[in-house]
Amino acid sequence: MMNDEKVGFKFPIGLETAGKTIRLSDEFESIKEAIIIILSTQKGERIMCPDFGCRLKEYMFEPLNSLTEELIRHEIIRSLTKWEKRIEQIEVTFGKAEQGVLKAYIQYVVVSEGEKDGTEFKIVMV
Repeated sequence: MMNDEKVGFKFPIGLETAGKTIRLSDEFESIKEAIIIILSTQKGERIMCPDFGCRLKEYMFEPLNSLTEELIRHEIIRSLTKWEKRIEQIEVTFGKAEQGVLKAYIQYVVVSEGEKDGTEFKIVMV
């Protein structure tokens, strides 16, 4: 059963339409936003936490084949396992790459709820 309680600031941070309160996310939204932040941050990019993030940009110029997909899958699972403790049983599949963009479909179980959820993340491949 999904908990509608708001747990944190919505990403990107912004104001509600009335402009008097900061937008907030429930747990499911917060997890999806955290996944985007983790996968969009290159390791070494955060000076005070150089190990945070994911090495997806290292695969940008690699040939898009099954080996590269497996390396990307492993990197996504490794990064999310390390940095997003609210999820488990992470699975990653890919859609067909179009115009240099590989779509990763990330499925997981939200630990606190025991429910499956997922999100999509686009990876730029040149």
